[in-house]
Amino acid sequence: MAFLVLLMVSMAALTRVETQIAANYQQLDKARGHALTALNIALGQLQKSAGPDQRVTTTAQAFATDSTGSFTTATNGAKLWTGVWGNDQSASVEPSYSDPASTVSTPKLLNWLVSGNEAVTFSASTATANFGQITQAATGLAFAPNATVSPALATTQNALTNYTIGSAPGVLLVGPKSCGVTTGAESGYVVAPLVEIKVSSSLIPGLGGSTPTPIGRYAYWVGDEGVKARINLQDAYNPATATTTPTDAELRTRVQVAQRVGTELIDDDNDFTNGTKLKAAFPQDSTAVTKLLDANQLPFIGASANDQAVLSAARKLRFHDLTTYSNGVLTDTLRGGLRQDLTAAFKPGTTAADAPTGPVWQITTPPPNLLAWSSNPLVGYDGKGPPWQLLRSFYQLADATSGSGTSASINPIAQSGDASQHGVSPVAVMFHVYVEAKIVSLGVGDFGFFTEYCG
Repeated sequence: MAFLVLLMVSMAALTRVETQIAANYQQLDKARGHALTALNIALGQLQKSAGPDQRVTTTAQAFATDSTGSFTTATNGAKLWTGVWGNDQSASVEPSYSDPASTVSTPKLLNWLVSGNEAVTFSASTATANFGQITQAATGLAFAPNATVSPALATTQNALTNYTIGSAPGVLLVGPKSCGVTTGAESGYVVAPLVEIKVSSSLIPGLGGSTPTPIGRYAYWVGDEGVKARINLQDAYNPATATTTPTDAELRTRVQVAQRVGTELIDDDNDFTNGTKLKAAFPQDSTAVTKLLDANQLPFIGASANDQAVLSAARKLRFHDLTTYSNGVLTDTLRGGLRQDLTAAFKPGTTAADAPTGPVWQITTPPPNLLAWSSNPLVGYDGKGPPWQLLRSFYQLADATSGSGTSASINPIAQSGDASQHGVSPVAVMFHVYVEAKIVSLGVGDFGFFTEYCG
């Protein structure tokens, strides 16, 4: 009997454990399903709001007040929410330099990309001449970055803390584990509203009718890679260790945003009271930076144990500022499409024989043909802004430089009346005026008081 009782107890315990494991897996699958739902909704909202290349994005912390007045100062937890704006100007309107106010575009807020704002609507023109023009800004916006987050964010909180955003429940998506616990790090924490997932009660076993019934919740936040510095781009020239004068190519390359943005210059003094300086340990000229696949690998490229510790702390402090993925293109946000790269068109060369090392010979009007510049630099010029030939001449001034390094100089050049040559005039960098007073004898015991000026 004792053996049978023990056997039954063992089987009951085993059944209970297996049942609990099955329930845990069921809850895990449900959580994964909710997360996938949030991901798909977030991607849909991102494509809807920011898909066209006429849209621009940035984070709420970039503003004291947004253009629509929908919020004043973003609160901790919402400062890193990503906003999307569109252009309300007609693409058929040409920029006017004589009357800039007539063609100034007013950005229209389209959405804040967080859960709970899925019901936001806006209107954009589909007419050929004005395609993409925003005709109605966002309506139905449920959550803006000035919503009150309660309790106030602190370094001791985590994802299990119950938050509210306005009157809605919220959840911590980015917190101390990501951004650190340094004083001031709370400004980088991200809280998003929780949205209920509801299905008809007829789909739930044991329930009838068609009442919408909550079966779970989801939350998402879309971060903006466009505001981050890409850290896996090497700068072969390091001014701190270089022994030779950089070439023109090196100087131009290292300041091009498409290449890199000077990660080693990022400091934290303006944001944190007891942080760690990224620039103190980042080896911008090392080939190791090109091997970074994720910002979390940043400490591995430190040259010493101390540098690795510095980079580890900096990685958290700059969680929202560093990336290895961001890419960008120059797009025309008024008309849509890519802008034209005129670099090759500005290169030296005046005949077709210079191609392809010379200029690109055919670009859009004005001017219709760069070959015409040799005889008439103002061909196709519409009086709006500097002529193309003048811009090209300005670009080529660097090639007219004599000497190198600190001894580099360029001779004064008169600007031609036909706007084919950009002028270089002496620049006054300092002007002094001296006033000297003295007493001069006039004879017979008389004296005079005189002042003298010189520049």
